[in-house]
Amino acid sequence: MNWKRIWTGAACATGVIALFDFFTLRFGTSNFSLLGLTSVILLSEAFVQGFFCSAFYAVARPRLGPGPKTAIIVGTALYLIKYGLGLIWMLAPGIPVSAAFLHVIIGWGKFVLATYLAGWQYIEKAP
Repeated sequence: MNWKRIWTGAACATGVIALFDFFTLRFGTSNFSLLGLTSVILLSEAFVQGFFCSAFYAVARPRLGPGPKTAIIVGTALYLIKYGLGLIWMLAPGIPVSAAFLHVIIGWGKFVLATYLAGWQYIEKAP
């Protein structure tokens, strides 16, 4: 495993995850004073998630091959690890189906896109 490429991929994935989290928090709440207080927490959580996206892609790449298929599989696995129990939330009575569906699609897309960009940074060069 090339740690330099893993950390570079983690930085790219962190940017994608932080942007998704920032915009969903900004448009999801009317209290903008929360954004200053939670920005450090959002960035640290995004960094940890970005590192896992990059590291899991690096581990899965020799077994599954390079490309978007591996990024989709790894991103989906990471989404289910983080939000798996939240999928039960969709079945709760009183929750609008459109809000629950949007939560699932945005979360899944965030992890797949972040893993794809992290994997793009992990391209092996021919000797």
